[in-house]
Amino acid sequence: RITGVEKLHGCSYSIIPDQIETGTLMIAAAATGGDVTISGAIPTHVEALSAKLMEMGVKVEEGDDSIRVTSKGRLKHVNIKTLPYSGFPTDL
Repeated sequence: RITGVEKLHGCSYSIIPDQIETGTLMIAAAATGGDVTISGAIPTHVEALSAKLMEMGVKVEEGDDSIRVTSKGRLKHVNIKTLPYSGFPTDL
């Protein structure tokens, strides 16, 4: 049962850091030649992805709880092998 209201208002909401969400944003930035900073991330959770992106020529800068991904130019191809955590996630 849903009870409606007359007017909606904004809010702030934060989700827990998720390696798949973080990785998806990192890959999107790399693929589009973007410059994206992801706040609230845990860099150690995406080390395998960060290593592959850097191998491809993407710049990855890690902070305490943030990751900046900068991509310019043509990306190099790499071989990827998926593994259980903490390896490269199958979902990415």
